[in-house]
Amino acid sequence: MDASNDLVIIDNVKLVISQVQPSKSNKNKGKSVGGRPLGEIWLHFGRKEAILPEKFEAEYKYCSAKWKKADTLSGRQTTMKDFYDSTELSEDFVKKLNATYNLPSQDYLSGRLFEGELTNVNENIQMDLSKQNNLTLSLDGWTSGNHQSYWNFIILTPSCKEYLYQLSNLLLDSHTATYLAKKIENILEQIEPERISAIVSDNAANVCKTRRLIKDKYPHIESVRCISHCINLIANNIVNHVFVNHLLIQINILASFFHNSHLAGAKFNQLIKESGIKGEGFKSYCKTRWVISSESVNSVLNLKSIIKKMVENHTEYLTNTRIKAIVNGHNFWADLNILAFILNLLRKAILALEARKTTLTDCFLNLT
Repeated sequence: MDASNDLVIIDNVKLVISQVQPSKSNKNKGKSVGGRPLGEIWLHFGRKEAILPEKFEAEYKYCSAKWKKADTLSGRQTTMKDFYDSTELSEDFVKKLNATYNLPSQDYLSGRLFEGELTNVNENIQMDLSKQNNLTLSLDGWTSGNHQSYWNFIILTPSCKEYLYQLSNLLLDSHTATYLAKKIENILEQIEPERISAIVSDNAANVCKTRRLIKDKYPHIESVRCISHCINLIANNIVNHVFVNHLLIQINILASFFHNSHLAGAKFNQLIKESGIKGEGFKSYCKTRWVISSESVNSVLNLKSIIKKMVENHTEYLTNTRIKAIVNGHNFWADLNILAFILNLLRKAILALEARKTTLTDCFLNLT
């Protein structure tokens, strides 16, 4: 073969190759644009002039406000639900809706407007109570997270309406029976004692003595102990038993591990999602809530299959050796079932008695 024929063959090969291989422009055609996808906030903003590569001015779609790259929204806001840092923008938006309307100031809202509405509410409550008889006064006290001592005094009407009559911070006062009786007497005199039929309170020692003092001065007022509080005391006696307390400690160990372990928690939640189990996951036990002991036990029983699957098939995630020992412990699940049966009865009774339309008949039925 001569040299001229070689050149023809080579040129033909080049031509075939060029026809088979797509061009660079065709190769990139149809590909999605790379980079991070736009966030939800861009649903409400339009992109304008590019300031830097992939950095654009933003114009709010509902008015003429604009932001450049150097402008930021406070609080690391990423969605319009969190958007609160532009008084000027809000005023502009409201003006477009109603040009004659002026936004009220913060002082006006928190001062005059709020106090005026509070006065109207109090007047309506007083007007309603003035027409009622056979009222019930309920009182309770608690300590807040910042160690303040609050007491509320609630008036209940025969039609099951509840009015928060007084909320007081009694931190600086000693809660003796005499002091509490005086506070109750002041409320009774404001409402008129003849229209009060009963006083409901818990069973603390100072409150029990307070009830006796009120009963001596106002014999027609019945002294009623909070039945839900009585049932809760029964539940507390149960959970303080060594057998039950040991189970609740084990529940808290399980809950704390899967809440605090990043890898184990992620795998655990994945298995829950795949299995379709409904519920809110683990619930740790604490003494401050009345029905939490029952809810804690039920949460573990609800996740029994997932917990066992973690122990049997995914031990590499269980960095705490106590998890496997607890789950495979002798009679652990049988003991939980027994405890759940007992606590569920008390839980149902407490929730039923806390209902708005509960009567003394309901109290009796839940105790029998």
